[in-house]
Amino acid sequence: VLRLGPVPEHLVAEILLQVVRGLAYVHSKGFIHRDLKPDNLLLYREGNSPPHTFADIFGSPDWRVSICDFGIAAGGASQDDEDVSNVIGSAAFMAPEQAFCVEKVDFRSDIYALGATAYFFLTGVAPFDGHGRDERLLLKAQNNIPDPCLPKGRKVSRQFLRILRRMGAVNQEERYQDYASLLADLEYLQISYDSRQKGLSPYFPGRQRSFFLGLGLGVVILLLALSAVLFHRWMLRLEEENSIPKTISMIFWEGARDQWRIFQRDVNCEVPTLIGNRGAGALTLREVLQPGQSIQVEVRLMGIGGASLQIVDAEGERASFFCHHLSNPELQLWRMEVDGQTMPLGQIQLNNNLQWTKVVIQVHKQQIWFHVNGELRGVRHLEKGIEQWRLRLGTVKGVYFQLKDLQVLGKRE
Repeated sequence: VLRLGPVPEHLVAEILLQVVRGLAYVHSKGFIHRDLKPDNLLLYREGNSPPHTFADIFGSPDWRVSICDFGIAAGGASQDDEDVSNVIGSAAFMAPEQAFCVEKVDFRSDIYALGATAYFFLTGVAPFDGHGRDERLLLKAQNNIPDPCLPKGRKVSRQFLRILRRMGAVNQEERYQDYASLLADLEYLQISYDSRQKGLSPYFPGRQRSFFLGLGLGVVILLLALSAVLFHRWMLRLEEENSIPKTISMIFWEGARDQWRIFQRDVNCEVPTLIGNRGAGALTLREVLQPGQSIQVEVRLMGIGGASLQIVDAEGERASFFCHHLSNPELQLWRMEVDGQTMPLGQIQLNNNLQWTKVVIQVHKQQIWFHVNGELRGVRHLEKGIEQWRLRLGTVKGVYFQLKDLQVLGKRE
């Protein structure tokens, strides 16, 4: 921030996403940080030359955030602290309970400090800047973290503002009560950024409603009808394009969510991926699908072992597609099980063990079709038709199972 100035909102959100994942893991082990602040977040990237733009940092494929200085019992002197010998944390960023009610300090204090850190990244100054230490602490005890005032007339998005307000509430009970909720909101925020880049918005935009307040009833009715038509077309566009991959966020999934994770970037892959290590339990796509719809996804299985893609409905598992590596990790074997019957689907010779395999599963009311790398590998008739179905990822039995660009395709029958 001192070198390049305030950080753009979408980059701040990405930093928060990485930090929250780290804090959630640490909290699961029974620890809290107690001294979160910009100085304790380190950005790593490849290269020896100093960055001149944000692109020099965040454009690096392996950039990441590291959290340092865990478990500080009393903060050392810094530019924001004159005397913190009797206070746990840094006055500029710590939660009010750290100064006035130490026995109430818990993981929500870290959430507050991270909100204050986000405020600093956005504005270049800490909350309640310009006040002495004692006055600042009193202001914190009586006020939520204020909304950031960005330079050059820029504004923080409503979605991000809601997150910051909840993180920076004076009352601990008004903050996020677990890291999972905060992580879900940040992941959804990332999805909204991606949607805007593609010309789609997760919300239907209002159009200057105040302009129409003085118009007659007939014009209002006409406007509502037009809005309904536009909204319907927008929903159809979202449904047809289904442009958001389900492998970029855990909010699309349920089940053993704590055993799977999202990688923002990986080897030979510039998009977020969903990954489960050996032993990761079943994970089910939340979206309920209909006959006529398909799943398209690219998968990568590392090491000796296997993984599976399953079609489930109200009666349970209806079809399973197993991917195996036996003695050769570059020879991929596939088989299908439907209604208790097994069907070999052949083998695929990979160029290397990092190669992705593209899979398409077409589900019809009485049939299931399976494609690998554009080639139809198997068709099976269903003894009993499917009305509604979902995709489930079975327990991972390889070193790890990785998926990317999972899309729902097709229209309902």
